[in-house]
Amino acid sequence: MQNPSIEIFDMLACAHLTGQAIYIVAELRIADYLKDGAKSVERLAEWTETNPDCPYRLLRMLAIIGIFAEIKEEDDKKQANQRIGRRFELTPMDDFLYRIQTGENSFNHANGLEMYEYFEQIQREAQIFNSAMASLTSSHASLISSTYDFSQFNTIIDTGGG
Repeated sequence: MQNPSIEIFDMLACAHLTGQAIYIVAELRIADYLKDGAKSVERLAEWTETNPDCPYRLLRMLAIIGIFAEIKEEDDKKQANQRIGRRFELTPMDDFLYRIQTGENSFNHANGLEMYEYFEQIQREAQIFNSAMASLTSSHASLISSTYDFSQFNTIIDTGGG
């Protein structure tokens, strides 16, 4: 295991690069071009007026974390020319790009309901969400209480929604 401070720096650098990549694809409106199905990198580059290698690297990076999916095509043409078959499509994670592009609620856009209305109808999902939030709170509570001096307070309340 490497030095924890180096690991944290690596995580922050990766998060920064991921955030920048998401910003760039939103600015280029890549998700809009892919909404009707997979497209080649060359076609996307033409529409976005970019060099095809640049969106390819960007989309590959975001495909690793599931934001886009690369379509693998095994055929003779691909082996003859590595650029043929470099196609990408949307994944369910692309719904959050909707928020970046429009400023509107991406959960509502993806599910047709506000988040808590959705959870009222789908109790299993609500239970999973509630457990995740409780776990997140538990994992942060000790860190928060050891970092901040709360001794001046008589009562502290966590007003979570669960």
